[in-house]
Amino acid sequence: MNNLTQNKTISLIIFTPLLCSLLFLASSRVAIASPFQRYKVNTTNTRSSATSPQNNVKLAEVNNKPANVWDGISNNFKINHYATRVQVQQQIKWIQKNKGIFDKAASQRDHFIYFVSDRVNQRNLPAELALLPMIESGYDPYAHSWVGAAGIWQFMPRTAKEMGVKQNWWYDGRRDVYKSTDAALDYLVSLNKTFNGDWLQTLAAYNAGAGTVRRAIRINRKQGKSTDFWSLNLPKQTKTYVPRLLAMTVIVENPEKYNVKLPTIKNRPYFQAINVGKQIDLSVAAKMADISLDELYALNPGFTQWATAPNGPHQLLIPNEKASLFRTNLAKVGNKQLIHVADNSQKRTIYTIKQGNTLSGIASQYHVSTKELLAWNKLENTNILRVGAKLSIYDTKPPPKQQNAKAIKIQQMARPRHYTVKQGDTLGKIAQRNHVKVVSIKRANGLRSNMIRSGQQLSIPTKAKVYANYDKNTDGVIHYKVKKGDALSKIANAHKVTVADLTKWNTLNQKKFLKPGQDLVILKTGRTTA
Repeated sequence: MNNLTQNKTISLIIFTPLLCSLLFLASSRVAIASPFQRYKVNTTNTRSSATSPQNNVKLAEVNNKPANVWDGISNNFKINHYATRVQVQQQIKWIQKNKGIFDKAASQRDHFIYFVSDRVNQRNLPAELALLPMIESGYDPYAHSWVGAAGIWQFMPRTAKEMGVKQNWWYDGRRDVYKSTDAALDYLVSLNKTFNGDWLQTLAAYNAGAGTVRRAIRINRKQGKSTDFWSLNLPKQTKTYVPRLLAMTVIVENPEKYNVKLPTIKNRPYFQAINVGKQIDLSVAAKMADISLDELYALNPGFTQWATAPNGPHQLLIPNEKASLFRTNLAKVGNKQLIHVADNSQKRTIYTIKQGNTLSGIASQYHVSTKELLAWNKLENTNILRVGAKLSIYDTKPPPKQQNAKAIKIQQMARPRHYTVKQGDTLGKIAQRNHVKVVSIKRANGLRSNMIRSGQQLSIPTKAKVYANYDKNTDGVIHYKVKKGDALSKIANAHKVTVADLTKWNTLNQKKFLKPGQDLVILKTGRTTA
């Protein structure tokens, strides 16, 4: 062996163990890298693809889109979750004891979760924001707080107004998931700019207000303290709020590790937004889309009355599979009005407003409701009546006999019953008398609490099932007011129907007594279908 060969051999003997050591150290460094490092370097999800039920679902992904909405969300996380911090660990334990928080949110309308996450993703915002409504409201669009916040994002009236969210007698945009989500994301982006891109401070400001967080930052700066979220002196609620959201993201990222089963939610759109362009009776819209009125209200909780607001918005969320049918039926009606009063067969009275007139007084005089007067005349404010102005008032007698069952159903659902609150009334008593739930009355009237006052007018929602089983030969209905001494059998015999019919049409409990003044619906002819 010559000197050159010998030197090469010695070099190889020395270098080989050194190379192996370096490779081992490099692999060890990858294995022990901080779990938060990926948030600081990039936004790409780098979770292991080890076999698990969740990863088996991912094998079915199409076009790199996860099949489950939770995977779609966690793939786009961008915020440091501080999973090892005591505050976050405490909230992880809280969620483990309250696992139903995920099921509750999904039960409200699971497709709202997809919609919000998709909206967040479109704007390239941290996917963590899609979980915020779970903390705020449990994804319940009808949620109202004791301080007046409403909707899935819990907008306060003033903040909503500042963000361009409409609120009036017809419509509360805070409950409109589509509009409120866009407004909430705009608001969060604005807050994030205020706090120089710090998302934890941004989330704290969303909960406690930007002024509260700015004040805490100023105090810490004066005292030479750190101004990160964890160092700020913030309200107790806010110091729980932010860690809870972070804890939720940690669990969504790895539910099996924390023994939490997430409800399966498809990672795809459920509805389409369609702008009708004009006021539409919601019962007519439901019929045009071939869905129930309940389903339409559930997708469009922002509308608090029987129709869209005269001056808009007129956008409706319609299920994907019904969107094409709805557009086709919408095109057929052309420029016709889509509210019941557009029927030219109805007799119309023109009333000239006089000094001292009130809308409620005029409504009472003509045996109609103030809500009908508002709709017919495209008014939004009951307090503004100009002397000399003209009001259109329509005859509201029951539909002619030749109308079929479907027409009757639309008219009844288009006009909720109206009730004037009397001394001693409570929402519970009114709901019981009208066979509806308290929450239904509150939703129909945009009430934030159970407080009502004498003289107040309430809209009593009509249950769709009361009108859903009419025989096709039905030629009309009778509205009967129960008198003292009346019994179901007596009323049934007088109108030549059965007790079973009366019970079904009015969702009555035969074990309970009728009350004088109670309203009953009676078919003039025919029987209910099975």
